[in-house]
Amino acid sequence: MIFIVFFYVHFSEFHNVLKSIIMNLNIPISEIMTTNVLFVHYNNKLDEVERLMNSKKIKHLPVLKEGKLNGIVSLTDLQRLGFTKSITDSDEKSFMYETLNIEDVMMNNPVTINSKTTIKEVVKILIQSDFHALPVVDNEVMLGIVTTTDLMAFILHEEDHLVH
Repeated sequence: MIFIVFFYVHFSEFHNVLKSIIMNLNIPISEIMTTNVLFVHYNNKLDEVERLMNSKKIKHLPVLKEGKLNGIVSLTDLQRLGFTKSITDSDEKSFMYETLNIEDVMMNNPVTINSKTTIKEVVKILIQSDFHALPVVDNEVMLGIVTTTDLMAFILHEEDHLVH
């Protein structure tokens, strides 16, 4: 009997947390997007891109050309250069990075969203796609980026806020 009461109380709390999170999915993505976005230029070298990603512990970088969003490069894009395994031989890696440029490995013309797109809409886009980051663009100006990590942080924040 005590177990049933304990289970009911915790299930009830969990249900309330989920209900609140679901209701908050209609807020605009501008509320949770990353606004201090690091980016690279289309003429940056791949080794520079990799160093920036590793030093800042990020997995996606918008690529700008003439001040406008031209693409997005991910750590996975760089890892694919090793034919689905990590390149450990520095000579092979140097050869690949010298032979190819950022435009060869980035996703051209990435899917973008605007700042008023809801969190729910973003989740739907990411579920239906093969990527984990969306640049946020209004009137051809990049305002931010939202990643699956941003969405998970939002869920954790909402859960912490409701439980405590």
